[in-house]
Amino acid sequence: MKFLVLVTVLLCILNSAIADPKCYRCLGEGDVCNPSSSICPYGTICANISDTNRCVALPTLGGNCSVTEACLDGYKCDDGTSICVAKDYLGYGEKCTSDSQCTNELKCVNGGLCLNEKYPKCSKRGGCKPGETCIEGNCTTPLADGAVCKEDDDCIYTRSCLKNRCTVPLTVPEGGDCEDTVDCDVSKGLRCVKGSCMQFVSGTNCTVQNDQWQCPDMSICTCDSPSNFTGGCQDIIDFSSITQSKFNSYYECVSKSGCPYVDNIIKESCLSKCSNPVDVESNIDRLCNSGNIVKGTFLFTVLIVLSSLLFSMYQSNSYSPQAGCIPLRIKKKYIDGGNGGALGDKGEQPHDRLVLLDIQVMLVTSGSGETWVFPKGSIKKNETKKKAAKRETFEEAGLKGKIVKSIEPLEVADHHKECNLTYYVLYVKKKKKEWDESDKRLRNWFSLNTVLKERLPMKPHIEQAIIATQRAISIYQNNFGKDPIPKDNFKLKKKELEMALFKK
Repeated sequence: MKFLVLVTVLLCILNSAIADPKCYRCLGEGDVCNPSSSICPYGTICANISDTNRCVALPTLGGNCSVTEACLDGYKCDDGTSICVAKDYLGYGEKCTSDSQCTNELKCVNGGLCLNEKYPKCSKRGGCKPGETCIEGNCTTPLADGAVCKEDDDCIYTRSCLKNRCTVPLTVPEGGDCEDTVDCDVSKGLRCVKGSCMQFVSGTNCTVQNDQWQCPDMSICTCDSPSNFTGGCQDIIDFSSITQSKFNSYYECVSKSGCPYVDNIIKESCLSKCSNPVDVESNIDRLCNSGNIVKGTFLFTVLIVLSSLLFSMYQSNSYSPQAGCIPLRIKKKYIDGGNGGALGDKGEQPHDRLVLLDIQVMLVTSGSGETWVFPKGSIKKNETKKKAAKRETFEEAGLKGKIVKSIEPLEVADHHKECNLTYYVLYVKKKKKEWDESDKRLRNWFSLNTVLKERLPMKPHIEQAIIATQRAISIYQNNFGKDPIPKDNFKLKKKELEMALFKK
């Protein structure tokens, strides 16, 4: 698990595949702000008050969050009361008074203890006792550094599963695979750029044509004035403060504390006793005190390397960050619609039948059941956007898989719920028959090419995400799935398409 917290510092509303470029201005508390081009100070948010957007202070525990819809210090805005409350901050065996206090799959039972009633069965690390993790559905001892793994939760807490090996933070050399800059050896000037640890020099040019994708993870593009759309990449934090010794001290504190894992670390949590290795406030101030104006052509959130067990998460704009997945699979489609046109039909078919490689996406019904959406949700303090996206997809759709790195994450804005969404294309490997929200949601696979013709009830940002995915995947379909092929060649062509999708 990474030492990460998500601090949203920049926003841009994506209204089409190519958005208008903007420079972002740093403001003060009380200033009139623009949700799509302002950075409010640390601990404030751009919210609408009397028909005017202003940078206003975030409330903390017990405060009214009806205006901000977000809270300070890691507290959550309760949907029913609009009051900031403590949620998901107690772990296995800790005393509780309600289920909402207990992290993920734990319940407040047995006279007031957070427990997993199915133990040792589990779905996540939080369903296990202190010092344990969840591997293939069972609570057990975490894998040692360097061991073969399938996902981060297989490894010791704070480690990552990279190239199927449990990996210590800040150790990946130049050219090695990474998910975030925290994987790379930053002491040697390495940053994570599109999945690889690469040398980075502060001030490297970034232009309106390439913009943020030119900059490494945890850096942004800055310019001197709103009219100047060529600037330089700038680290969000001072990486000289990110050292292996600090992380070692932090991990030692975590391992000796005897505290259980929790999703949301607040000051009331056992693990808050372990010191934060990075100062959040000074790094956010560093962004606006640099004298630069932040530039972007699309919505994005900045990942700051911090502890996965921090005291708080702050947002400095009007829209809250969320992450999700666009689940994808490849099935055979008989070109004459045999057996009623069923996709992936397993019935008896002649060997000379012709098929197409049909790329499908899964949609689930929304919480209200009124529209179809991609699974998504809020980003927790101990997560990267990718981790949050995969967790939400497992909870809402019962799917597990692998992020397709060859397709860039899609950034869109849900203006109805005022949240900024980062969607990752997830190649599905496993589907559970019953999942966390199976009693609340329906799910269904749809052909990517024709899903919009189904005229399903969906919001504009979902249609936007589908269109962007169609464009991103079109090159692969043109190379591998455009022309009919004999049924017997399907497995080979499917494998070739899979290899192309995961080729960097």
